[in-house]
Amino acid sequence: MMTHAEIANIVSKSRLFDQMSEEEILHLLECFEPRVTILSKGEFYAHERDEIDGIHLVLTGSLILFRETAEGERTVRDLLNPPDMFGEIAAFAVDRRWPVHVQAKEDATVINMPVNNIVGRCEKNCFYHNQLILNLLSILSAKAMGLHKQLGMMSLGSLREKIARLLVQRQKELGKERFKLKMNILDTADYLGVARPSFSRELAKMKRDGLIQSEGKEFWISDLESLELLAGE
Repeated sequence: MMTHAEIANIVSKSRLFDQMSEEEILHLLECFEPRVTILSKGEFYAHERDEIDGIHLVLTGSLILFRETAEGERTVRDLLNPPDMFGEIAAFAVDRRWPVHVQAKEDATVINMPVNNIVGRCEKNCFYHNQLILNLLSILSAKAMGLHKQLGMMSLGSLREKIARLLVQRQKELGKERFKLKMNILDTADYLGVARPSFSRELAKMKRDGLIQSEGKEFWISDLESLELLAGE
């Protein structure tokens, strides 16, 4: 089992703990009394509609968030790696239930910090507790904007338009000429709600049309103006 010091070292890279030293994070961990869960590859951390009572961060490994229809069709919502945070929107909802399935894509470790311990009154009234709440509000705002972007992407008419927006947004997010997709091809296709062969074929067509190029897992945009026009950016 990880010590609080080991956990503090990992989560110090999370936006949730911006402007805090590892010593301050250690004090918060002692205050929050977090629960640590170790998962094997393929094991579920949570199922859709399960109750949720905290904010969660990935410490090791990776998790996939997805929804599944009654027919077994899967739609990927996100891929999480250390020290990504998840569940924070549902944790503050009236219903407080998971909106997705959460599954370990590989062996993983997750920390759960109960909501009541985070937003409850701090007896010490410490500055870094207040800072964490400010960080959380900033993250919730960014997540809301991210959901808005995803809805905008799904509303686009053609697969090419969806891919264009995905690539333009990813390049802007990373600020690099060459970049990798956040998820692999299969999971990215699920995220866009299309079959993998259709996604791969359209990528190949976009390369032939001189819009993008790729090498291995890296992509770069050859014709940014045309791609932004397709993306509606």
